[in-house]
Amino acid sequence: MSYFNPEECVMNGVELLDNKFPEWKELVDLDKLDIENCDNCILGQLFGDYIAGLDALRIGQHKAYIFGFNVDTSFDVVPDPNLGDYLDLKNHWQKTITGLMTASLAL
Repeated sequence: MSYFNPEECVMNGVELLDNKFPEWKELVDLDKLDIENCDNCILGQLFGDYIAGLDALRIGQHKAYIFGFNVDTSFDVVPDPNLGDYLDLKNHWQKTITGLMTASLAL
């Protein structure tokens, strides 16, 4: 079980991406979004793969969950992270990006 707030983590990620890569929202394919997949996660879609994204944003893998790019596995006692956390993150990213895109179209 992990102890992180997916909504807060996603908002941290949005803020980071807005500051470092303003056009990111237009480049994410929500139909392909899969947080568990290094090529189809947020960073994978933007930078080619998850690790390249972490490097480009200058955040370590152990801090990726703070920005909603991965789940918090620091409390896991088994090697497999909580799959529900991945689904929560995906849902929050989809909802947030959809809201941001809708708001920008309304301007």
